[in-house]
Amino acid sequence: MNTKYPYSMRTLANGLRVLHVPFEKSGFVLLSLLGKVGRRAELDNEIGAAHFLEHLFFDGTKKRPSAFEISKFIEYHGGFYNGSTGAETVEYWVKLLSEKTEVAFDFLSDMFFNSLLNEVEKEKTVIAQEARGKRDDPWVSLERRQRSAIYPGGQPIGRTIFDEEHNLPNVMKEMLCNYMKRTYVAQNFILTIGGNIKKEEAFSLAEKYFSTFQGGVEVVFSKPHFETNQVVTITNGDFKQSKLLITFKGFSYFTREQLAASYLADILGSGSSSRFCNRIRHDLAIAYSIGSSSSGSSDTGEFEIYASADEEKLQQLFDEVSNEIRKLFKDGITEEEMTKVRNGALSGIASSFEKLGSYTDYFSPWILFGHKVPTVEERIEEIKSITSDEVMVVARQIFADKPKINVLTKSLTKLDVNFDFGL
Repeated sequence: MNTKYPYSMRTLANGLRVLHVPFEKSGFVLLSLLGKVGRRAELDNEIGAAHFLEHLFFDGTKKRPSAFEISKFIEYHGGFYNGSTGAETVEYWVKLLSEKTEVAFDFLSDMFFNSLLNEVEKEKTVIAQEARGKRDDPWVSLERRQRSAIYPGGQPIGRTIFDEEHNLPNVMKEMLCNYMKRTYVAQNFILTIGGNIKKEEAFSLAEKYFSTFQGGVEVVFSKPHFETNQVVTITNGDFKQSKLLITFKGFSYFTREQLAASYLADILGSGSSSRFCNRIRHDLAIAYSIGSSSSGSSDTGEFEIYASADEEKLQQLFDEVSNEIRKLFKDGITEEEMTKVRNGALSGIASSFEKLGSYTDYFSPWILFGHKVPTVEERIEEIKSITSDEVMVVARQIFADKPKINVLTKSLTKLDVNFDFGL
């Protein structure tokens, strides 16, 4: 492969894809099991299974029969480990000094294949506490509420920890084991081995420790339904400052449109020189924080505008956000803005490739969801090639959607929302 950023892939006999990403300047080896087994893989009678299993995997194995023994073992070797659950994926990872590479393989494989799954009642309490903590955090609570609003009707992609909290009484070990048997199969995972480790050693250890992974049927996500109507939800409470989140339909992570949408998000709301920040914070002092972002998953995406402001400024804030979008369609995008956001994107990718975890994370999602991985050089050229015309095309697509608006505020019960841009 003619690239400064090479990678190699093999598929074990059981169907597990193994990705080797060399990063010789690092003193570490990072192992990650990324699986297409997040909330979207759950059936209606399995709500919470994805997140629950991720918790249980850290509660003890046959070899290390408690959460304490697991932590003590990896910390004794100077390592780090964790897991995470999202709408689409669950990930388990461990990072150790390169001279302890085989310890990392032993640890991750033991946790993955030999977890006892005994602490179900304890984890019900832990997840309930986690849910309450997220509800107490206004921004996190707002994001979770919005997720259910933009993907309504109980769709798996719209589920959050609040849905899991509601279903905790129905979570039983049998349900979790059935979920794991159905989804935790080799075809749904990719094992990434990154860092200071040679290719042949990486593949040899993968075969030694992960060849027992059972094969099965790959998960297929149900098609997402994005809310098409305007929705305005205002929640009153003891909030010292109002917070709002406005969401429009975006694009899949793997599309060129998503890259162009990220340019749009940067122009409107990323950094102190963005349009929203310049007008709404610097000129008018309506809000201390305001921004926009574009994010994508395997087959859908979201474009979001977010801000914090005093309640008496909320209506003016909405009006000014709307005005800035109208100015975008009236005046277009300057070449100076395009240069700025292009340089920011190039700096972002260069910065991420200086870190082992961010570097390995670049490759695995493409492979997991069945896409050809663009070389880093190809990705850089794609970043450079995005034009202002392309950004305006995606802007028209995004803002043709009707907004989904969620507000946390003290006592206001109504807002005049005018996000019709005649598109």
